[in-house]
Amino acid sequence: MNERAVPILPCRRLDDVAPFYEAHGLQVTYRQERPNPYMCFKRGGIDLHFFGLESFEPENSLGSVILLVPDTGLLFEEFAAGLRAAYGKLPISGIPRITRPRRKQGTTAGYSVVDPGGNWLRVSALGDSEDAPDASGTVAAPAGRLDRVLLNAA
Repeated sequence: MNERAVPILPCRRLDDVAPFYEAHGLQVTYRQERPNPYMCFKRGGIDLHFFGLESFEPENSLGSVILLVPDTGLLFEEFAAGLRAAYGKLPISGIPRITRPRRKQGTTAGYSVVDPGGNWLRVSALGDSEDAPDASGTVAAPAGRLDRVLLNAA
């Protein structure tokens, strides 16, 4: 199975989020202004899409994505270096911001990023066996770290 879902997140203007994600090492793969503002970013397996809405208020955003990655520490260091270069420091409060990696309630190490659109990217470690199909191609009932992450998020 090669199905996948790609989130489409809100922002006020595409130019609000573009420098932020470029500082994270994501590259613009598509951009349009008409008939509606729309932009796509990609980095490895991370694929994020945004739509612009002038009346949107980032502090009221409910946008949220869980990014499951093999090495949260390495990604954090790369993201943090890009943010320091772009902002002169690591933004740890307000919008945008990034939290330091943590371990909480038995979940894997991870951190959160809030982009200029107010969208939350919750970065967590991808487990060795999560969502892995067996020989017949069937995915076992969830019982791994992702379940704990989702339960904690809920």
